[in-house]
Amino acid sequence: MNRVIGLILMMAAGSGAMAADGDVSIGKNVALATNASTDPVPMRDATEETISLSRDSQGTVLRSFTVEGEDRVSIKFDRPRISLDLDPRTAPGLGWENTWDKVEVFPAVTAQSAMNPPRFTGQPWLQEFAQDDVVVFNPEAPDLTSWKLTIVDSRGKPAAVRQGEGSPPTDLAWDGRRDDGTCAWPGLIYSFVMETVDLAGNQRTFSGRGFGLPAYRLTGQQEDILVFSGADITADDLFSPVANLPADPLIIETASWLNQAPGLTSAIEIRATARSHRQAQQLADLVSVALAGLVCGDPQRINTVVNVVGDAPDQGVIEIASKPGA
Repeated sequence: MNRVIGLILMMAAGSGAMAADGDVSIGKNVALATNASTDPVPMRDATEETISLSRDSQGTVLRSFTVEGEDRVSIKFDRPRISLDLDPRTAPGLGWENTWDKVEVFPAVTAQSAMNPPRFTGQPWLQEFAQDDVVVFNPEAPDLTSWKLTIVDSRGKPAAVRQGEGSPPTDLAWDGRRDDGTCAWPGLIYSFVMETVDLAGNQRTFSGRGFGLPAYRLTGQQEDILVFSGADITADDLFSPVANLPADPLIIETASWLNQAPGLTSAIEIRATARSHRQAQQLADLVSVALAGLVCGDPQRINTVVNVVGDAPDQGVIEIASKPGA
């Protein structure tokens, strides 16, 4: 009996030494009586107590773990809450106090825009293309019962006919569209014939002087068309472009009108007409290359069509068509 009591006292003393050396506080889990007895020491289940540990001073985040043995001990640690600030206006390094006050971006941008103006803006001050009133006739024939104005080209083919009752208007405009819906070609010489019938029934015919057509623009529900002569973009040898063609006002205004069209993804068709296939293809290629860097959108939407006509103007003609709203 004395041997059993001594063994219990040695175990109790050993437990106390471990607590002192390891600096581990067991709290209420083990109760040691001052006067050791032969009764077993009561111990409560370790799962009834919760030990909370926070992360150390070095910022290491501890994970919860469980030690299993004769007793089950579960230790839980508080994890920090993680929040991501994805707002670029408040993200570190992107605030005004960190960037704009160190780098003067605004003066740099304005200086660059002053030296290099954008290519894709409308330029309404350019007036290379006429519109609506391409040619205006001023007939002076009062006191008439009827009149008829016929516009013919240098080949003798009628281009357009205007007629009416009474006296003609003081200003009679022609937009360049033929009566069959096609475009009259710049580069040809046109003239007009005026036929009148006065109040007495006398018929008279007047012939006007020849005139040429400038570059002009036609608008319609089906397509908008820009028309100009090949002489406007080529030199005297018919195959050499004028110097710096993309900077030519005619090409710049052409791109300006195309960029103002509602459908920036619609196809642009360059129709070149000349007396030979080589000449027509040369004209189409010159315009296509010049517009590729000036027109908004994918350059692949620019297509070329070549037409060979035996009595075409000497230096050919260009029609550029785009479908509005397509």
